[in-house]
Amino acid sequence: MEKVDWLYFQVNLVCLMVMAKLWLTVFYDYKSQYESRLFSLVLISTTIFTVSDLGWIIFTSLLFPGNIIVNYIVNNVYFIASAFIGITWFWFCEYILGYQLKKKGILNIISHLPFLALVLMTLSSPLTHFIFYIDSANVYHRGPFYQLQVWCMNIYFVITSIQGIIKLFDKNEIAMKKKYISISTLILWAFVAQMIQVCIPGYPTIEIGLTMALLSVYVELRNSIISLDQLTQINNRSHLLKYLSQKFKIFENNDDSNKNLYLLVLDVDDFKKINDKYGHIEGDFALKLVATSLKKVAANTNCFISRYGGDEFVVVCEKETDAQTDELCEIIKNEILNASFDTDKKYQISVSVGYAKKDAANHTVADLIKTADEAMYKNKQANKQKSLS
Repeated sequence: MEKVDWLYFQVNLVCLMVMAKLWLTVFYDYKSQYESRLFSLVLISTTIFTVSDLGWIIFTSLLFPGNIIVNYIVNNVYFIASAFIGITWFWFCEYILGYQLKKKGILNIISHLPFLALVLMTLSSPLTHFIFYIDSANVYHRGPFYQLQVWCMNIYFVITSIQGIIKLFDKNEIAMKKKYISISTLILWAFVAQMIQVCIPGYPTIEIGLTMALLSVYVELRNSIISLDQLTQINNRSHLLKYLSQKFKIFENNDDSNKNLYLLVLDVDDFKKINDKYGHIEGDFALKLVATSLKKVAANTNCFISRYGGDEFVVVCEKETDAQTDELCEIIKNEILNASFDTDKKYQISVSVGYAKKDAANHTVADLIKTADEAMYKNKQANKQKSLS
């Protein structure tokens, strides 16, 4: 085995081990979640891509030296796998970013053209030499359309990166910001690595770039699963408690602030009736509508929003007075009511809100939540009595 071949073998083996570990972790830990299954497809495509690059060394140099058919097969798998990396990454990002091109007919067809072109031209290469060809001495050569492999992957990376950047400027998507950043920056890893290998043959950098990029996305995927509520895509209870702990430390060490820390607890009115009468799908719809409304409010008020559990939500904010917090409560109620009126549902979605301020009586996170929860139930009872009168 030549020195360059040995380098390819070592690099691909290490990348393959990382990919296998990532895939197994994602598949077994998160196989019930659709986005994780899509990410698994990206990992599988990249794994096959790496295996084929590794297999090129093993089969053509060690097991079947001089066998042209084996050389063609290995290279076909390599190029087709690269096409699948691009398209599976596109599917994954399309779901994460919420663009859903598969529902838009002609755009869905157009988006798959680079993938189909590379697959068809690769399969025809033994006859046409479009992407690559093997000469009579069993030596691999690049074809006139070899660059299609690079552009096929990169066009999907570029499109999703641009879409991710656009989402970064959406004030209603604050909770997903880190995930969008990881999607937007993948192009830097993948594109630079591919350019190096294309311009300087013999340096196996594509697999390194893809491995590092997907490792970065995996870390953010795992973090988002830990910190985000999967139904509403806003912060979950665990992340809320961490955030409150940090805020308590800041306020305890800063006595000069003219603002107070407030915690609002929201509860969906008659949520059980919605579930019992219209079904759990409608109940989920109500929860997502509340979360979407809270995102809009948070975008304009710099609040921290979270689903606490069941039909309860929490908003954490900094205000100077109780009057300002009362005003925020009304803004939240009206935003949710207006969103509910804009639907074609037979039921109305509204919330009861109560709040508490961090002070001597609420000097722990548990005390603050308990006091706000009690205030919310008082508001709920008042709303019921008002509706009966």
